[in-house]
Amino acid sequence: MKIKEYRTALTADRQTVIRETGRTYNADGRKCYTDPEMIANFMLDEVGTREAAEEHVYILCFDTKQHLTGLFEASHGSVNESMFPVREIMQKSLLLGAVNIAVTHNHPSGDPTPSEADKAATSRLKNAAEIIGINVIDHIITGGITGYYFSFCENRM
Repeated sequence: MKIKEYRTALTADRQTVIRETGRTYNADGRKCYTDPEMIANFMLDEVGTREAAEEHVYILCFDTKQHLTGLFEASHGSVNESMFPVREIMQKSLLLGAVNIAVTHNHPSGDPTPSEADKAATSRLKNAAEIIGINVIDHIITGGITGYYFSFCENRM
């Protein structure tokens, strides 16, 4: 199954709409993406964050049965930082009708250890999502070329 990447755009009357980017990725739409390693491998191998020279923050949107329905790139930063825009993550999740989301970003250094900023951003995201009824199933940091990953869920954070 092809999973589409989306972006948001403004119409002439300044309304936010969802648009396809034209990029699609191979994913098994029948699989339940409940395993952090499965999500990390999808991001590293299919989306291509393994080779990314800058940090990218992605939102993976899921239905109630954890089937992947689409993804957004929420932010594209520098070699060692990227914005973690909670408002935009929530907006994009709602536009795609997500019930569950996972947020991922890469560390081009190869070390997926979360920074204090990563921890604080995850906490803000979970608080915002809880208010509007979206379940954040995980925040996964991939280590670029090393293929290592860090899962906030697996590490009970």
